[in-house]
Amino acid sequence: MEYKLNADASLVRNGGGIGGLIRDSNGMVIKAFSVNIPKEEIFELELEAIMNGVNLVTDMGASMLWIESDSSFAVDVIQGKTAPPGHKAARIGGLFHSLNNLDSWRISHCWREGNQIADFLSKHDCLCKGSDINPLMIPPNLLEILYSDRDGKVYTRK
Repeated sequence: MEYKLNADASLVRNGGGIGGLIRDSNGMVIKAFSVNIPKEEIFELELEAIMNGVNLVTDMGASMLWIESDSSFAVDVIQGKTAPPGHKAARIGGLFHSLNNLDSWRISHCWREGNQIADFLSKHDCLCKGSDINPLMIPPNLLEILYSDRDGKVYTRK
């Protein structure tokens, strides 16, 4: 079974926030996360969000993963098209170690409109506790977005 990770990061009042969700091949939420972390450059936070999500997926024992991010920089780094920030090289090495333990993985860029729930989780101060979020805690107004994504809704940019 292939799992899908949507991850995002935001700069919030006193630092940074990362968030994301992991879904199964039927689009059902398996895990969600929202974590406050020290403030860094936004592209570094985006990489941290992906690394956090990949670690959760590998801890679940998953063998196939599709990663989506609205950060073209993070996607380019993971695809090897762009060098990571020097001080993140060791963390990126750890990410590739985790990814290489999977049978297969892929990463793709999506527009912000297609990453709304991960964006919400990265910004939502009351959820940023540093631990997993019960998928049932996803606010009802975001469930429609989740179902639309699961059903393959195409998002257009205005």
